[in-house]
Amino acid sequence: MTTLMIAVALIAAVAGICLLLISITNKQKRNHMNLFLNRLSQAGSSNNLSFSSQELLSNMALGLDGLRRELLVLTRFKNGDYFDFMIHLNDVQSCSVKKMYGYINAGDLKNGKPEKHLEEIVLHIELYSQGHADIPFYNHIDNRVDEVAYIEHKAKQWETVLTKCLTERFNKIKMSAHSLNNQ
Repeated sequence: MTTLMIAVALIAAVAGICLLLISITNKQKRNHMNLFLNRLSQAGSSNNLSFSSQELLSNMALGLDGLRRELLVLTRFKNGDYFDFMIHLNDVQSCSVKKMYGYINAGDLKNGKPEKHLEEIVLHIELYSQGHADIPFYNHIDNRVDEVAYIEHKAKQWETVLTKCLTERFNKIKMSAHSLNNQ
């Protein structure tokens, strides 16, 4: 009977320690995300932006000011430094989600999924004058394969939002040109 009680006590102690460690890890992740969101908010405020949409990824955050047509991209490096840059939507020609795959041997896809070979998912923004910008949503080093579908969905949502902003701009240009022609 005492052996059974000792075993139960040991199992309870191990379970308690595991739950404590999980709780500490989750609190640290929450603190890091809150700090990241605060940095995004500070960067937005310093650029006079008011975000209508935000996205927090593992090492990247996006903030869209739809009225000012500005996209703020904030990157967090492994050493704790931050870097931000802005993309003016008036400078954007197109936006698409791109997937980059690593080397695939012949026959590898017969029984496996292509996600196993996926290296990166980026939001590719083609600019009129300055080339392009690739905003990484997924990379095989920092993310798990089981996150691919969710992260790809997030990237496609941003593609839709930005494309809609571009379409609205083109419609306004067409309407302005049409009204000028009718005068």
